[in-house]
Amino acid sequence: MQLAEPALEEPGVPLRSERRQNRERALALTLRLIQFGPGVILAALFLTMTLLSPFFLTGENMQNLGTQSSIVAALAIGQLFVIIARGIDVSVGAVLAFSAVLPATLFGGSDGFAFVLIGLSAGLAVGALILGTIRNGLALLNVVPFWQTVAVGCVVLVALELDVIRGQLENRLRVSQATEH
Repeated sequence: MQLAEPALEEPGVPLRSERRQNRERALALTLRLIQFGPGVILAALFLTMTLLSPFFLTGENMQNLGTQSSIVAALAIGQLFVIIARGIDVSVGAVLAFSAVLPATLFGGSDGFAFVLIGLSAGLAVGALILGTIRNGLALLNVVPFWQTVAVGCVVLVALELDVIRGQLENRLRVSQATEH
């Protein structure tokens, strides 16, 4: 009995296992590039703005950028914890808007401790009262958590809109009363 000779690959053509390994390496490299992509884009934007504007690297501008991005960073960290817990919450933007607009309408945009205290209290109240009652009630009805947070966001936005509309109506009423006298 004669044994069959193994089939020889053509010279210069890699074996199937080598091709598979090459594809896996290319995929791993692509995933690493995607992982570092946002950092690379941020660095490119930073370099571009530095070259285009002499005011970009000033201390005042860096402080302004840090101040503006701190709110988004705090919300992103909070959302990270929600996602790690395998949940989702889309009402964050509505609660943030409510927490910012409520003290602004009460104090007319003034700065200070009371402004921050009212904003934090509003956010905590929404979180404790509305999230607790609506989400627990909807959970009893077997509503998916995504739609629970959409409902909370809608309730908060409606409350915010009613507050803004009420303020606009009060301003118009004051203006019309002032013009009559």
